[in-house]
Amino acid sequence: MDNPEDRSFIGHPRGLAYIAFAEAWERFSYYGMQSLLVLYMVHRLLHPGHIEHVAGFPTFRHWLEVLYRGHLDVQPLASAIFGLYTGLVYLTPI
Repeated sequence: MDNPEDRSFIGHPRGLAYIAFAEAWERFSYYGMQSLLVLYMVHRLLHPGHIEHVAGFPTFRHWLEVLYRGHLDVQPLASAIFGLYTGLVYLTPI
């Protein structure tokens, strides 16, 4: 049972190295695709005049307004009046 050839990855079974390697590449590809999606949205999708025609955006905006308790157009005004720290601490849901 205690054959040193079977425990070659930092005292663990050899298969753990394959699992850790596969998980690391899976996370790398996930975050890579997520960053590519953000870059695509910023450079192609979110231009003024184009965002209004994106399917589902009005519904998405509505739920953001429900979540943050107010219209998204007045959020900069609230930050200017209350300050960013006060708004983050007291005005956001816990």
